[in-house]
Amino acid sequence: MKEIEPGYKCPCSQTVLRRLRALEDEVKTKIQCTLDLCKFIALDTDCWTSRSQEGYMNVNAHIVNNVWEPQIFTLSMQELSERHTAENLADSLQNVAAEWQIDTKIVSIVHDNASNIVLAVNSMMNVGSSSSCAAHTINLAVRDALKEDNISIVLAKKIKIVSHFHHSVIASQALAKKQEQLGLPQRKLIQSVRTRWNTDLLMAERLVENRSAITAVLGDRTVTTPLHAKNLEINEDEWSMFENLIPVLKPLEIATTVLSGAPASMVRPVIQTVIANHLSCGTEGVSKTLAEALSIRFQMESQENISVRQKASFLDPRHKDLQAEPMLQRTAIRELIELEATSLIPTGSESSQSLSNSVLDYLFKKPENTHLTSAAQQIQLYLCEPQIDINMDPLQWWKSHEKKFPQLALLAKKYL
Repeated sequence: MKEIEPGYKCPCSQTVLRRLRALEDEVKTKIQCTLDLCKFIALDTDCWTSRSQEGYMNVNAHIVNNVWEPQIFTLSMQELSERHTAENLADSLQNVAAEWQIDTKIVSIVHDNASNIVLAVNSMMNVGSSSSCAAHTINLAVRDALKEDNISIVLAKKIKIVSHFHHSVIASQALAKKQEQLGLPQRKLIQSVRTRWNTDLLMAERLVENRSAITAVLGDRTVTTPLHAKNLEINEDEWSMFENLIPVLKPLEIATTVLSGAPASMVRPVIQTVIANHLSCGTEGVSKTLAEALSIRFQMESQENISVRQKASFLDPRHKDLQAEPMLQRTAIRELIELEATSLIPTGSESSQSLSNSVLDYLFKKPENTHLTSAAQQIQLYLCEPQIDINMDPLQWWKSHEKKFPQLALLAKKYL
């Protein structure tokens, strides 16, 4: 700074730290004010380990604000010095909730499928429900399907091929040259990563795209030794199996992308659509295994307790017909929503208080425009509304219908 701006006095580290703390306090105050205005809050949490083997837990809060906009706040990113037991994780989550004064507002906590965090959330008081991350659950279902003997053997061979080209400069250069000769895009092969199933799909797509170039390089004895060629040999049936895997996995990659950041109402309709439209045609093999794994892990046929996702689907004007749900469950979901909406009906004093906000409102408001006092009436009218297109924003729909369905709108904010 002496060279750039001699007249500038650089602040010391303590001054910078003091300013950062002041900024932190300011941001925390703004977030706290926003959370104080919310009746319902959903959390998501994840535990991870740094490269230096230090354990961390982060906690994010999700809300729908007063103008029907979704907002996310990072409430905590803390180091976990103790073991990641269910009890310790539950204590950490409860401490975060207490610090931000949201103990009684938590509708649900979203997490991965690790047994310790599942037990931790289920043991917490005042938490509406425990929800597994949809993307993580899809990952587990795909892993279940790819464990099939034939698929796993072919995948292992393909991983070996990619490793060969990644670790051999001669082979990778020969592949690039062959791609150029065949008019193929000069792109490197993609290696599968254990923790991300979609890398299996990306690997498959890239290998199939470069099949002719790979076959040519592996068959060139000036580049590939006979021993390597034998170890990496793939027959026609194995190539066909790999090609057939792409259209099976592609819908799930799209589903994972769609569900990242989507409201909870989308989960079950998307999974049901994938099973019905893209996996039902397969009577055996990976399609059938994948359909069964998704159905079991997402409890698509469950007739037991109504989940947050099922309530959310009904309160999403794109999915209120509950087509993704078993027939017997649909009535139960509507009845449960009606019960919750009834508990939100304002008392007589509350109604008169809201009317007294404006004398002119009280005088000029027509009887038919007053808030419906029956939750059952609201649900019937809500069902009579046209079901909106799948590409429309449900929050914007509720923003324009909030006054017509006041209690249902509150529940929509809670579950969406």
